[in-house]
Amino acid sequence: KRYTKAFLDKHPELKGKDLEITKEACELFKRQPVTVVNYLEGTRFTPVKHAGQASPYRYLLKPKAGGVAFVLAALGEQLDAVL
Repeated sequence: KRYTKAFLDKHPELKGKDLEITKEACELFKRQPVTVVNYLEGTRFTPVKHAGQASPYRYLLKPKAGGVAFVLAALGEQLDAVL
């Protein structure tokens, strides 16, 4: 679960919790066959976000590599393919 910056400002004890949950999920994925779907935009598309990024894509935000890098680091050799 992702928290907004405003929510984390009110609840700083939850900072990093999303990474902890992702790590736990990757540990589970090591023990059973799964399909990992990662949306590279990292957030929901809105016209305001699109305009703010000056994205070169008409219907997409600029991609972010953090989530993919995390999964690759956590699962590495166990991945059969990346599309």
